[in-house]
Amino acid sequence: MDRINQFHVIEIILLKSDFSRNEKDDSADQVVEEIPLPAQLNWNCSYSEDDKILTSILIASIGDKDSPFMINVEMEGRFQFSEHPKEKDLPILHNISCPGIIFPYLREYISDLTKRAGLPVLFLPPFNFVAAYKEKKAAGEKE
Repeated sequence: MDRINQFHVIEIILLKSDFSRNEKDDSADQVVEEIPLPAQLNWNCSYSEDDKILTSILIASIGDKDSPFMINVEMEGRFQFSEHPKEKDLPILHNISCPGIIFPYLREYISDLTKRAGLPVLFLPPFNFVAAYKEKKAAGEKE
C-alpha cells in the first residue's frame, strides 16, 4: 500500500481579515444560527519543488450586504515535506489534507471574531473536504 510521505506544519497564519457590521440590521442580536447567512469556502494550493513546501490558502466569506454582518478571512498554511510527494498524491494534499488541517484554525478565528464583535458566537459547521473533492472531481470528469 502506497502512503503519502511525511510532512509537518511550518506555520498557519492569518493573511486577511475583514469584518463589517450592517448597522441598519437589527437581527444581529438574534441567535446567529437562526439568521440565514450565505457562506462560501474556497481554497487554493501551490507546491514549490525547490523547497518541498506546499502552501495552502483557505478563504471564507460569510454574509452579504443583506446580512447583519460580513466576514472575509484568509488563512495560509505552509507544509514542509521530507521528500517530494508523488504526482498522484498532490490532488489529495491540495484538496483534502492541507485545507483540512487549516480549517479548525479558521473556524476558531471566526468564532472568536464574532464573540469579540459583541455578536452571538458563530460556529462554522464541520466541512467535509473529502466529499467536496469527490464532487469537484466528478464535475471535472463530466466536463
